[in-house]
Amino acid sequence: MWSLSFGDALEQKPMSVAVDGTGAVLLAVLFYGDTNPGGGKLSSAGGADILLVKYDSGGTFAWAQQFGDVKDQIPGSVATDAENNIILGGAFDGVVDFGGSEFTSSGGDQFIA
Repeated sequence: MWSLSFGDALEQKPMSVAVDGTGAVLLAVLFYGDTNPGGGKLSSAGGADILLVKYDSGGTFAWAQQFGDVKDQIPGSVATDAENNIILGGAFDGVVDFGGSEFTSSGGDQFIA
């Protein structure tokens, strides 16, 4: 149906994929370096960052959101609920903000957002 590729010579690793009720595809990626999933170049903040990307059912880029600081943030799983809300889980060191408030790790914390 469709395919794409993005990334650079550093590590970009898909960790989880979900499809919502409209057929849109969500991709949770661990990434270092530079990447462009379709909306412009994104650069990791130093350690591993989380990249959450959405494509419509036809593979057209919808949006991308990056989460991270100089430490490691690692996506574990992405899912959607019956109302197409996105649920993202994983682990992080440092500081991360998923919208609304910052979380500071005490050393290898888990999250769900």
